[in-house]
Amino acid sequence: MAAASERKVLEEIGEDFLCCTICLEQFKSPKILPCLHTFCQQCLVTLVEKTGSLNCPECRQQYQLPVGGVPAIKGNFFMSNLIEIFKQRLESIQGTEIKCEGCQQNTATHRCVECKHYLCDNCVRAHKNLPITRIHQLMTIGEYETAKSTSPVTLQAVEYCNVHTENKIEFYCETCQVPVCTNCTIVKHRIPEHEHRYLKDAADEYLTELKSHG
Repeated sequence: MAAASERKVLEEIGEDFLCCTICLEQFKSPKILPCLHTFCQQCLVTLVEKTGSLNCPECRQQYQLPVGGVPAIKGNFFMSNLIEIFKQRLESIQGTEIKCEGCQQNTATHRCVECKHYLCDNCVRAHKNLPITRIHQLMTIGEYETAKSTSPVTLQAVEYCNVHTENKIEFYCETCQVPVCTNCTIVKHRIPEHEHRYLKDAADEYLTELKSHG
């Protein structure tokens, strides 16, 4: 019964659930804040070093650092155990064929970054023809596995602006420290009052900085 429940949980969670939203990689020494948001220990250390305070990157709630600093923050043991179980499951299926999550019949050859589904060649063609999914990023399974280890930021699904809902978020406003779309850079985050750059460049630089502290 417990094994069945465990399998059900693992099937329902997505890989993003196991990734830190700061470094975009799988959690390492996950720490949970009182607001229940979880981040890597080193990501929080770097954040505190840069800002001088502990503010949740998700909800902006500010907290007082405990004696002992970030390492003394309560660890998310549930997340640590889940990652370990997830790794064991992946190891157990290494070398086995992956079924297409579209037709549930053929062997998968690609993965959609936006839908997070494995697809066969037939479903890939359908994916490219449907208006709602034709702009999705598709990778072969080999490309996807390589990107996971070399450039995980490229596997993040496209995000759309909350204000200009048809626009992709492509920039990062350094002044406000928020991701924005092209329209936002013209309307609410205008130069020279605001300084912004490509979101990917900002993410890559921050990821490099985090790794240098690892």
